[in-house]
Amino acid sequence: MPGTLNHEDADAEARARIRVFLPPITLIVVALPMLLNLVPRNSLYGVRTRETMSSDAAWAAGNRMGAVAVITASAVWLLAAMYAPRRYVKPIGIAAVVLATAILFAVEGRSF
Repeated sequence: MPGTLNHEDADAEARARIRVFLPPITLIVVALPMLLNLVPRNSLYGVRTRETMSSDAAWAAGNRMGAVAVITASAVWLLAAMYAPRRYVKPIGIAAVVLATAILFAVEGRSF
């Protein structure tokens, strides 16, 4: 019958729909240790600016704000994954992450 999906097509569609959730969930998992202040100052992981590297207190505050920005952007991405057409999900998610990062650095007045 035209217009119906066979079993393999339905499975492929389901797998593709699930895959759109992986990037935002991964970002949330990566941001949670920063939010919970589980990451000590280092040169590889976290919000690394002159200001955040200057003290442990600045590191904790900067990374907490960075984590909130990433988690908020990821929540927007997850909402897009749930409700937007699949072709728009990735652009919406990337735009949310870029916008959150820009706002974070604009509000904080920090530079790399």
